[in-house]
Amino acid sequence: MILQEEVNYDDKIIGTLGVRMDKSSLNGDPNKYFPFLKSSLAVNIANFDFWTVDQVNQLKLRVAYGETGSSARFGSLYTVLDQTNIEGKGGVIINPNQGTPTLEPETSKELEFGVDFGLFNRVGVEVSFYNRKVNNLLFDRSLPSSSGFTTEVINQADLENTGVEVGINAQVINTSRIKWSTGVNFWTTKSTLTRLGVPPFPVPNNGFGLGLGTFYLRQGDPVTAIVQNVAGVPTIVGDTQPDFQVGFPNTVTFLNNFDFSFLLHLKKGGENLNLTKLLTDDGGTSPEIDERGAQYADTWVQPAGYLRLREIALYYNLPSKNMGSLGNVFESIKIGVSGRNLWTKTDYAGYDPEVSTNGSGVISSGLDVTPYPSTKQVFFHLNLNF
Repeated sequence: MILQEEVNYDDKIIGTLGVRMDKSSLNGDPNKYFPFLKSSLAVNIANFDFWTVDQVNQLKLRVAYGETGSSARFGSLYTVLDQTNIEGKGGVIINPNQGTPTLEPETSKELEFGVDFGLFNRVGVEVSFYNRKVNNLLFDRSLPSSSGFTTEVINQADLENTGVEVGINAQVINTSRIKWSTGVNFWTTKSTLTRLGVPPFPVPNNGFGLGLGTFYLRQGDPVTAIVQNVAGVPTIVGDTQPDFQVGFPNTVTFLNNFDFSFLLHLKKGGENLNLTKLLTDDGGTSPEIDERGAQYADTWVQPAGYLRLREIALYYNLPSKNMGSLGNVFESIKIGVSGRNLWTKTDYAGYDPEVSTNGSGVISSGLDVTPYPSTKQVFFHLNLNF
């Protein structure tokens, strides 16, 4: 069930207020409704009559609050039976994942403040600050083998994310011969586990234990921290979360018919657990091994920042006057070439600082165990419009 109301006063004051009521058979109580609110307010100051600053063509203040939720995956509520074969006869065994019949949905509450402003009708700036709190976080927890199970899903934790996002777009050149638009997108975020209702534990299937290094859930720590045993104490030795990231998109149109674009991506800070290097030097002869001869020391936690040419492309739009008889068939013809991930500058010792064995999830990135590096791709394009 969804209720929503929107108000727009002369495009000067814009507001939204809404609520969504959800229930699901994936929750412990399938008949219980969980409410999720949302609201927003934006004030376009530059649209008011008193605004007389011609150089600032837009000035918008905004605030928004929203809630959302997600239920546990199918099969988390109950312990299920799996089919098996026992001496040629069909049978069943108990699944090693223990069900948790009291699960509730994971809820996320986000508060965002921001300002948008434009200068000289050529430069646009967006700045946003956000705080997101996730309550009753759903996650897998390892169980002792003596229990008869290996894992269970629980939601006995709270997580807080804070971040800043800045976007700048500018029309640098705008003439009949050349047009150049550019931009800078900056973002940074930090996460902290603010509550954990069970003792600290390694995240299942997201590392290889505290000897090598793993993701370890502990109240007060970032969930992206890499933790190893140091003198028998689980200690943070790295963090996969970068200090900040920057995107630098550019588009240039020149000689009326050529389009050139590229996107640079900078990641500053953040570490990977480089077990690829460990595997390729399993004899322990690497000069990076510490003086104690501890092969599994934090040598394998390495900086994974980079500067990457994410995309680059060049297109040519064939003028209609040069189409000849083809102009009777096609409205436009466009040819070009583009590439992805063609160049990367990094000090990371692995194959690729960006890839991870377990994908790009928050509690899984930065784990490098000989995954395939990002592919370098080149495309040739021919677009025909009839």
